[in-house]
Amino acid sequence: MSAVQMNVRLDDALKASGDAVLARYGYTPSQVVRAVWEQLVLGDRIPAVLKHRLDQRRFDEGRDEARGSVEEDEGIRLVTEFYRRFDISEPAESFDYETLREEAAEERLREWELS
Repeated sequence: MSAVQMNVRLDDALKASGDAVLARYGYTPSQVVRAVWEQLVLGDRIPAVLKHRLDQRRFDEGRDEARGSVEEDEGIRLVTEFYRRFDISEPAESFDYETLREEAAEERLREWELS
């Protein structure tokens, strides 16, 4: 297996803080990056918690740099503003429409005592 080196630019403070968290759990940055790439390949999609963070970051960086549609950006802005206005912590995980629909269906089946 051939290996490829990746170079990533991070703020010094962010890198130091992130390295400290990884060290507490006994991991290296390389191990974490490998695990993320493996998860991308296994799931053939970006994990929900990462997608939520990336979408939020994209919104924070401004509309000009955003690649999503205006409607997506507006939705992110509205949800973020809702959490801020009511001082509610944002969930650690984000769900796509299909996941939410499945969870709602499962909840309904439990209510009807069919599951």
